Amino acid sequence: MEPAATNNDALRDRLNAVLKDVSQAEIARRTGTSRANVNRYLRDRKIPAEFSAAVVAGFDVNPVWLLTGKGSPRSTETGAGTDELASRILDMVGAMEATFKMRLSAISSQSNARVFRDLHDAVDQYTRTLSRTSEHFKPLFKKLLEQFHQAILRKDYGQAQSLRPVVTFVSRLCDDPRLVFDLYAVEEMLDFLTGEPVKAIASGRRTFLAKLASGEQHYDDLIVAAVNYGFLLMQLRRIREAEGLLRVGCTLASSRAIDARYWNLYFVSRTMQAELGRLDRALPRLIRAFRLMSAENRELAHGIFNSYLFMGGVHSFDDWTGAFLASDKFGVYHRALEAGRIVSTACCLEDAKLIKQARKAGDGVLGKGRRDDELFFDLWSKSLLAAMSAKAGLETVEQFETSEVFKTAQGSQIPTMQLTASAALCQLLRLSGDKERATKQFDATKQLIEAADPGITFPVMQFALHHRNALGLFEASSKATKQARRFFARVKSNGYLIFGDNP
Repeated sequence: MEPAATNNDALRDRLNAVLKDVSQAEIARRTGTSRANVNRYLRDRKIPAEFSAAVVAGFDVNPVWLLTGKGSPRSTETGAGTDELASRILDMVGAMEATFKMRLSAISSQSNARVFRDLHDAVDQYTRTLSRTSEHFKPLFKKLLEQFHQAILRKDYGQAQSLRPVVTFVSRLCDDPRLVFDLYAVEEMLDFLTGEPVKAIASGRRTFLAKLASGEQHYDDLIVAAVNYGFLLMQLRRIREAEGLLRVGCTLASSRAIDARYWNLYFVSRTMQAELGRLDRALPRLIRAFRLMSAENRELAHGIFNSYLFMGGVHSFDDWTGAFLASDKFGVYHRALEAGRIVSTACCLEDAKLIKQARKAGDGVLGKGRRDDELFFDLWSKSLLAAMSAKAGLETVEQFETSEVFKTAQGSQIPTMQLTASAALCQLLRLSGDKERATKQFDATKQLIEAADPGITFPVMQFALHHRNALGLFEASSKATKQARRFFARVKSNGYLIFGDNP
């Protein structure tokens, strides 16, 4: 009688079956494995998790079938049935575990007690099975998660979206809280970068709550999750929600230790206060937190910190651009992000000298991050300089308005980008002398603000641009002009000293 096949032998048989029509050279190419190793794995060597994960990702192989032989060999043939079955099994285990936690002494009937003892035995059996399944799938889950993350980092969003359901399915069969937390964080990143703000917020909230529920043993992860979720909410302009979240995070952090990690979190919470229009209160706290936070986070916060110093009148525009040019520790993505912030601020201030200076500082960087907002700021600043010169007119506005970059910004799912695009078009029309169209565009911008989700807080600079348009379009006695004057008086008293006496 022949000995029973080992798990590795069974896995090898399934690999040979599903790859029988594929050359070893092609297998090596798609999995990033040497041809010699492919030959060894398919013949007699132990098959590592890395290779199994690469086959799953590269050849549309169903990971459940590959590891257990259950279901269809191909992921695209698996359908909803397998996922539904796994869901039912996990739900059943959860229900039986909850039932077991009930006090048996509260059950008076002898027959009921026997039923619950049977359920208890079933729970034990399923728990043991689940534990073995978890260990079986853990290496594969880890490698698939790594491939999922790497696809996002290299902006291969198509590959990332293809891997997502596979990784999610395997995660449900692997009871590893740390890996599941990492999956939530990667999904949050993907949803944000692919323009799915509602999904991104849901993913970020799920990541934070998962860490909050995990207790003190995951304190460091909780801080990271709170900071990431706070920044996500900030970028989507859900500032009040972010401020409340980070206040909770700061309270939890201060109960442990007032260290660099606490100041990292505290700095982010004070940026929310500044974004809510109270720069006068936030700036002293930001300066203190920036000095005490970790060196790594100080580098990451460098750009936004310098923007607040400029808006609060502490630094000049020369100081801001000089600090940007002097910092060479950022990658292209972060430098492009900061260049966009500098250029957009100069455009909102409507100062040709500052715009030229900002564009010079961002030369060779702006737009290199390939974010839609950076591309828009590049186009906007070019168009604005042309509109402010005597040589350009409505032709510049037409080119701006008909460009794909403007249309993308106008149709963005991020309300801040919609507002910026609308107010910028009004600004260009105003400067080009088309008062009638500029007035209509001003009304459109106003309607956009009024129709926005109440949970959205627009940036002070974009509001300033809208009110600057009012000052340039309407008589001094008009309602819009009076509102604009009140706005500038209020934000100046709240610490935004860059507006001075002549906004």
